Amino acid sequence: MPDKRRPRSWFHCDIDFLAQDTIAELCDEFGPAGPLTIFALITEAKRADLGGLRPPGEQGVASIRARALGRLVGAPEETVTAVVARSVEARLLKYLDGTDLDAGRIVVRSLKREQWEPNDATAAARSARKRSREA
Repeated sequence: MPDKRRPRSWFHCDIDFLAQDTIAELCDEFGPAGPLTIFALITEAKRADLGGLRPPGEQGVASIRARALGRLVGAPEETVTAVVARSVEARLLKYLDGTDLDAGRIVVRSLKREQWEPNDATAAARSARKRSREA
């Protein structure tokens, strides 16, 4: 359970995430569990990134048990496993070493991370202003 005394972490997400064809197809096939499974994997990867658990070159990786993912999504383990498998087929995700769906272990990287989690445009502008002030 998150500590309510400290600010919660957050991240940017594409406002058209749910409108993408591949995400809509997951919804058609699996109901709301389809898109929610992908979104939960994105948040789990971001949690690891923000927690400093992965070096920059390895960021964007979600490592989670299928049972825990099912609990987050409110869907059976078999459903989230099927969503992940379909998402790999659709080239939304990529399996990484350590994945064993039969054993319920999911280790994936988002192949659409840059589209789903765009850079903060204002951060780039702030950095440019800071560089110009320091010059």
